Amino acid sequence: MESLKTSHKDRGTCELEALPSKSQITLHDPYSRLPSEIVAEIFVKCLPSSKFVAPHPNHAPMLLSQVSALWRVTCLSTPRLWSSLSIDIRRRSQNVGVGSTEHMMATWLSRAGNCSLSISMASDAYIDQGLWDVFFNFSSQWRHIRINSPAPAELPHQLSIPQLETFELMCLDHSMEYAHQLSRMLNWSSASSLRKFYWHNFGYTYRRLGLEWSRLIHLTLNVRMSVEDCLDILGKSETLTHVAFQSVIVQSLPSSRDQILLPRLRSLGLRASENIASLLDALVLPGILEFVFNAMGSQEEPWPQTSFLNLIDRSNCALKSLSFYYLPLTTEDLLDCLRRTQGSLKVLTLQTCGEALITDEVLDVLTVKDGLCLCPKLQVLALYHCISCTPGRVADMVRSRLDTTPMPSTDPRAIARMEVVEMYDSETELEPLKDFKKQGVILKVYSATGDSLAVSPEDHHRLQELEKDGLVLQIYDSSTGQFWDVKEE
Repeated sequence: MESLKTSHKDRGTCELEALPSKSQITLHDPYSRLPSEIVAEIFVKCLPSSKFVAPHPNHAPMLLSQVSALWRVTCLSTPRLWSSLSIDIRRRSQNVGVGSTEHMMATWLSRAGNCSLSISMASDAYIDQGLWDVFFNFSSQWRHIRINSPAPAELPHQLSIPQLETFELMCLDHSMEYAHQLSRMLNWSSASSLRKFYWHNFGYTYRRLGLEWSRLIHLTLNVRMSVEDCLDILGKSETLTHVAFQSVIVQSLPSSRDQILLPRLRSLGLRASENIASLLDALVLPGILEFVFNAMGSQEEPWPQTSFLNLIDRSNCALKSLSFYYLPLTTEDLLDCLRRTQGSLKVLTLQTCGEALITDEVLDVLTVKDGLCLCPKLQVLALYHCISCTPGRVADMVRSRLDTTPMPSTDPRAIARMEVVEMYDSETELEPLKDFKKQGVILKVYSATGDSLAVSPEDHHRLQELEKDGLVLQIYDSSTGQFWDVKEE
């Protein structure tokens, strides 16, 4: 066996040491009295919670391997401790050579034995081919893979990937040929376990990838697509639960087709500069819980209000989360959407380029009066550059949703407590809302640059609990149009 030990001078270099003999291991270590299986399980519980573990001398598993000879033996004989790895060249110390990273990666992954592997590769510059070769050599054990880097110099052909469950590719090289080569690199017919597929390449126009669409449950495509492309994929994907098409910008005239029933779909995200009426008209989504639409900052294409409302009616769904970014909505359009979803809506996010959308008229119907209001289950409200109302009017509405009379949650008249309010720090309506923090309201405040301002540890914990309850189904970046599962982070 070998031992992984990182020096203080060069944290990226692996120093290999021979393991001590059993006679060298102290018998006074209390862990020596526990069964090795129990100790190994404890060590696995010490791993970071992230899917991809970044090597660090102060974190498991490296830290555990440096405590004592006995712990080092246990670490190196527990493959699960080494089955996850994040290689981020952007964070590498400047005095660390690529060769040492290559050696560390090979050593780390070899200790995983036959375990399925979760590997993340990230760099803002070209990664040495030797490091890529180590990565490709373990392809038969890939389980969760994330690549965020320029293309390698050489790509293997038709890698077998029988254990692959999640594949995420962020192409920094906008070459269409690179994206096409990567799609040929993987033998998709061997990927019988693939369930989640994420493809980000802003300069790439969608081509058929040869995927078995019927196996997927999560799909994100951030490539140039037409409405017809979207419908072709959805027509083959009845098992999907989460879909995001983040760059529908290619004009097309879809031919008439039968409506597509997606009974399991829970989240649909669209970012488009084209009119998506024909897409919405073709879908039936009885289980949809979240709908996200970003008009990509373009006000040229009309928002297909009638198609959206018909989709809600036709699907007979209970939409819980609705997010509109940069849509050319009128106040009456918004109210119609809220009326259609008022029995189930819990999360509402609105962003414009300064157009008045949240007015006194809207806030008036959202305010509780005589035990009644529009959208009584609303608990999370995010408003960005869309407020134009009498000063303090947003605070009045929130206050009315804090002083409600408790009712059984099954009672349709029951009004949920407002839990989270989000807005920019420049909003004049923010200051009066700060008084509600003492009553437990969480304020998520963003700077003008879009950076999140710090929340207290208590509020952070509560946000995590709300996410578990399904109030925040996605993390969304409106500036890029990208959104992803909270649990994937």
